[in-house]
Amino acid sequence: MLTRSLPAVPRAATWVYAVAASACVGGLLLLARAGGPWFPLDDAYITLHNSQVLLGRPEWNFPGVPALLGATSLLHLALLALLSLALPAVQALQLLSVLAAAAYVTGIARMALAAGCSTTQALQAALMAALVSYTPYQLLNGLETGLAMAMLAWALAWSLDGHRSRCLPFLLGLLPFTRPDLAAATALLLAYRWYRHGRAPSQLGYDVCAVLLASAPWLAWQLASTGAWLPATVGAKEAFFASATLPWGVRSWAIVRALHPMTVGLVIGFLYFRRSTPGYFMFGFLLLFLAAYQWSLPYGLHYNEFRYLHVLAPMSFCCLLLAGEGAPHLRLAHAVLLALTVLTLPVTVARYFERQQVMADLDAASRWASANLPRDARLAAHDIGYLSFSTQLQLIDLVGLKDPAAAQAHRRLTLPSTGRQRPQALSTIAQQAGATHLMALVGDPFWEQTLSSLASQGWRMKLLRPALQKPGYEIYALSREGVADAR
Repeated sequence: MLTRSLPAVPRAATWVYAVAASACVGGLLLLARAGGPWFPLDDAYITLHNSQVLLGRPEWNFPGVPALLGATSLLHLALLALLSLALPAVQALQLLSVLAAAAYVTGIARMALAAGCSTTQALQAALMAALVSYTPYQLLNGLETGLAMAMLAWALAWSLDGHRSRCLPFLLGLLPFTRPDLAAATALLLAYRWYRHGRAPSQLGYDVCAVLLASAPWLAWQLASTGAWLPATVGAKEAFFASATLPWGVRSWAIVRALHPMTVGLVIGFLYFRRSTPGYFMFGFLLLFLAAYQWSLPYGLHYNEFRYLHVLAPMSFCCLLLAGEGAPHLRLAHAVLLALTVLTLPVTVARYFERQQVMADLDAASRWASANLPRDARLAAHDIGYLSFSTQLQLIDLVGLKDPAAAQAHRRLTLPSTGRQRPQALSTIAQQAGATHLMALVGDPFWEQTLSSLASQGWRMKLLRPALQKPGYEIYALSREGVADAR
């Protein structure tokens, strides 16, 4: 069992943190600059919209809907709102993303030092952690992914380093409000802390109180704003994608297909530490994590370049580094990581620019809608983030992230039928909300079904704005028998 602890911030490690953070920040800024002003995912703009409403901007798009509805990460939203007091919204989110990336790589460096690596090996691990697989994409996507990876990396580093023990419970209390699926990590890392250090009853009481003190304000905010214990996005996605009602074998195969290098380290750690504790506890988190997604959103691990799965990256690095402690396997682990980095980085960069081109078309479509649709238009869309950030149009969220009524329609129709009644749910949402126009992504097989789904329910669509590329966004006028013609 690992018993080594570090002195508080060794001098020899200072340059590791500085170089790793500087390289990460510089590389990400160059990539973001080359790609243009848009984040690669529409969901990032839901966060920007929510932060603007939180700071007092009128809710033009979803009247009466609280700012927290549609927010998965309360901590990420609060930090963005705080930075937006001093910076324009987009620049605030860019800065938050870069700061989270720097915190992530320095957390990996700290973890490597705690696992017994030299400063050079720690720097290598930190740089590869920023580049391997789809990590650069995730760090720049404008969502809470990078922040969650950073916080988990530091939680693991402090778990290995007892000198930071008094800070750790407060950090663990924040994890579930950075990403709800990290609640299991909070419980397991607390259990590992108690097991490793043999905490006295008074120390156990301190840990529990610290976790509760850190989490209570966020939980109270969530309940007061939405009336729910969990972010509404969890249930809305489960209802819309309706994969939780697939047969058990299909859901399990979806999980297996999603596994990629982010999970390799956890498996190695379990094999090396099955008679000890670090890999044992982290492998336990892996099982709980995968079981939760298998139960509720199995195909969710595939979405947006495996962004939900990437939160496992800090644990994978931790297990790989621990597996090599005091053994020749450390060089092998570094060689494997370097090979994965070289192989995956070109794919990641290409995918990032591809998604930015789609966002450029979304920007053009949003500007067209603002200039050409009537002021009382009600625009239905499945991607409502950029529209809600850049326009004052009244929007209808066909997925249900910002609309409880839409989420309820999918829970009543789409989820029990495993998606077969999604067309009826979409039609119900559009009709009840009085939709006059529709924006849909064409060139993507899944989202293009929105058009055929509404057409099958008797809706007539007149193309007003064609997509400039595929995948790209088209805008239609909607009408239906018994519903007033769209203008």
